Amino acid sequence: MTPSTRKHLTRWLGLGLAAVLLFLAVRRLQWPTPEQLGLVAAPRLLLPALALFSLGFWGRVWRLRWLAGSGASLPTVWKAHGLAFLSQLALPFKAGLVLRPAVIHRYLGIGLRRSIGVVFAERLGDVWFLAALSIPFASTLLGASPQVAAAALVGAVLAGLLVIPLIRSWQPQLIAPTFRLVTIPGMGHSLLAIVGPLAGGIWLATETGLGLAELGWWALAVHWAAAIVPTPAGIGAYEAVSAEFLLRHGVDPGLAAAVTVLSHALGVGTQIAWSGAAHVRRRRSDVPEGSTD
Repeated sequence: MTPSTRKHLTRWLGLGLAAVLLFLAVRRLQWPTPEQLGLVAAPRLLLPALALFSLGFWGRVWRLRWLAGSGASLPTVWKAHGLAFLSQLALPFKAGLVLRPAVIHRYLGIGLRRSIGVVFAERLGDVWFLAALSIPFASTLLGASPQVAAAALVGAVLAGLLVIPLIRSWQPQLIAPTFRLVTIPGMGHSLLAIVGPLAGGIWLATETGLGLAELGWWALAVHWAAAIVPTPAGIGAYEAVSAEFLLRHGVDPGLAAAVTVLSHALGVGTQIAWSGAAHVRRRRSDVPEGSTD
C-alpha cells in the first residue's frame, strides 16, 4: 500500500467513523423548532459563550508560549497554534498531533525534541485538568459528600504531580516543558484552556433545565469523547455522547439537538475563526508599505 493510498484510506476511515456516530445521534434526536433554536441562540447566551470559547483558545496560545519558552512574540505563537489546529482538522484521525511538534519547531525556533516535549506537556495538562474536574462532578452525581469529592480532587492533582518524577530519566529537552507546566503560569493557562470551552458549553445548555452538576458532567463527557475518538474535531463523537446524555436526563429531543449542534459548532467555529485570523493578519503584515495588494 502506497503512502498516498494509506493517507486517503485513513482519512475516509475517520470520516466514516464520524458519519456512523452522527447517524447514531441524529436518529435519537428531532429537528429543533424555531422557538427552540431561538431559545438556545439568544444573544444573552450566544455572546458570553463566544467569549468563553475564545478564552479557551487564547489559554492554549498563552500556554504554548509559556511551555516553549522561546521568547517568540505572541502573534507568532498565535499563528503557530492556529496552523497546528487547522492541520488537526485536515489530517485523518489524530495525525495532526504528529505534525504539531514540527509546526512549533519551525515557527517558534526551538529544537524538535523540545517541541515534542511541549506537545506532551500540553496533552498532559489537558488530561490532568479534565480528570481533576471530572472527579468532583462524578462524585456529586453519585451522591458522595463534598468532603469525599474534595479529597478525590486533591488526589487527582497529586497523582498528576507524581507523573513528573517518573519521566526524570528522559532527555532534558523533552521534560523541560513538563516542569514549566506545573508552575503557576503553566497551570493557570491550562485551566483557562479547559474551563473556557466547558463553561461556554454549559452556558449554552442552561435552557435545558438541568442542574449545574448534570450540565458539568455533560460538558466533560462530550469533551472527553471529542478528545479520544479519532474523528475530525470530534465530529460525531461529540454529537452521539451529547444526544445520549441529554435524552437520558429527560431533555426534549428538539432542544437537545439545538444545544448539541450549536455548542459544538460554536466551539469549533471559534477556534477556526481565531486560527484563520492569525494567518490573515500575518499576510497583511507581510505586504510592503505602499503596496496596493
